[in-house]
Amino acid sequence: MNKIGFYAGSFDPFTRGHLSIVCEALCQFDRVIVAVGHNPAKKASFSVEERKKMISDSLRDLADSADYLELNGDQFSAAENRAMARFRKDNSVVSIIDYEDLTIDAALRAGAESLIRGERIIGDHDAEMQLSILNAHLLEARHRHLNTVIIPVPKESLTYVSSSCVKSLFEMGEYITAMRFVTPSVHNAMCRKYLRKDLPAQYFMQGDSQKTEYVYAYLAEAYGAPGRSYHNLSHVAYCLNYLGFLEKMHPGYFRDVNILKLALFFHDIVNGEENSEEKSADRLLYLAEGDSAEILQAANLIRATKHEDAVSPDSAEAKVMHDLDLLILADGRNYGHYAEQVFREYIPKCGRDAYAEGRRKFLKKLLKQKIFCHEFFEPLEEDARRNVKKELALW
Repeated sequence: MNKIGFYAGSFDPFTRGHLSIVCEALCQFDRVIVAVGHNPAKKASFSVEERKKMISDSLRDLADSADYLELNGDQFSAAENRAMARFRKDNSVVSIIDYEDLTIDAALRAGAESLIRGERIIGDHDAEMQLSILNAHLLEARHRHLNTVIIPVPKESLTYVSSSCVKSLFEMGEYITAMRFVTPSVHNAMCRKYLRKDLPAQYFMQGDSQKTEYVYAYLAEAYGAPGRSYHNLSHVAYCLNYLGFLEKMHPGYFRDVNILKLALFFHDIVNGEENSEEKSADRLLYLAEGDSAEILQAANLIRATKHEDAVSPDSAEAKVMHDLDLLILADGRNYGHYAEQVFREYIPKCGRDAYAEGRRKFLKKLLKQKIFCHEFFEPLEEDARRNVKKELALW
């Protein structure tokens, strides 16, 4: 008889901590059911269907990462390696469902023999013990039995992470730090919800709310197009996060930081086409329905992200825009995932050999001159060059 484990939670959102519990459970059970509970007492940030998709996407992200370890530099635990080997061989070993009644009833109905509970080092033990005792009483009243299997979060870096912590990071605009705690697909999905507050509304029909909602939906759809592994809302969020930091460190430096924000939102709306930057600028001019000095300046900032040009941007704002778009190159923690995501985005369009040739050419061009233009980014130059050289050696 198959051993089935039932892992229930609100998963609002599904974090890397949750994912690590699923991997550990796959080493103990023949099949794991991840169950999203409807909890009327909690106001969820994401719908049940959105949360189920986050779980599915997280599993796919981890499996994809396992295929690109040379690029992303990830180090998988023994449990993650074993779990992903099982999942890639037969993805039915993980089922994703939702339920509205008591967890024990849903588990019994699904044929599970054990309830799976994740436990962090600090703060969870007493609550888990109380829940386990209560479940035992409820099961006794039903003349049924379920084991409770407590799985400690296996990675120290994830022991203090919770869904509420991740949401707080997004609410504060700390999108880069949030990348540590959710997989790329979940991060991108959360950006769609949380980036709306960062879009400068005043450039669309004098801040008309309906027009602004339309523009944001347009942006989200464009950046969410199939195949956009890297040039998506997570990339926009990454740039906005660091721009916010620069604004705090250098108050009054930017004449109008909202112009930079506007340019960041539109700079990759068209991607992978000839003259993508010019086309992205044209989309901004069209949607903003105006040719004010601010809109024209934002369009020019978008053109500053055409990194094929050897000419350095002229204005300080254009240099910052140029450097923000390349900032990921200096990020030792996230560079590997960037390299993987760019590869996954372009490989279906051109094939591996053509991609390798084009990528080598691009990376070598970066190294021929200074990567960053603005003095704010000078301390990051050596880190960026080191990361680029490391990737170049792979091609």
